[in-house]
Amino acid sequence: MPSSTYSQISVFVAVCIGVAFFFVFEVSFVADIIFSALCILWAGWVFFSIFRDQDELKWASVRYALATASSVGVPLSLAFVMLMVTMPALQNVVSSVAAMSGSGLPLSAVGFGLGVTFAMIVMSAVFVISHSFWWVSRR
Repeated sequence: MPSSTYSQISVFVAVCIGVAFFFVFEVSFVADIIFSALCILWAGWVFFSIFRDQDELKWASVRYALATASSVGVPLSLAFVMLMVTMPALQNVVSSVAAMSGSGLPLSAVGFGLGVTFAMIVMSAVFVISHSFWWVSRR
């Protein structure tokens, strides 16, 4: 059964709210593992349902957007990381955000989590933009 666009968007919003909730409040380790497993299962189900879909046009658009997200989003994320390494002002912002988190983790672990989150946001934005451009170019 393929997933609809609305269900994907609603689960994405729920995952973002869940991650923010887990980042702000102290939750148990078991709840963290269950939430992570559900996120991984959802991502796998959406990925495989897209490629099982019978609509060739939608399949081609998603393949194009995935290829663009991986070929543009990853180098763009790396460029932003290199920019952060060379600019002390950005390092101070990340350090102050990491110090404000009440998770009890070391600053380096929180900074790593922020970097992974930023890379995910950049690749998701590139995916959405390239998917939109693909559909605009086909109309």
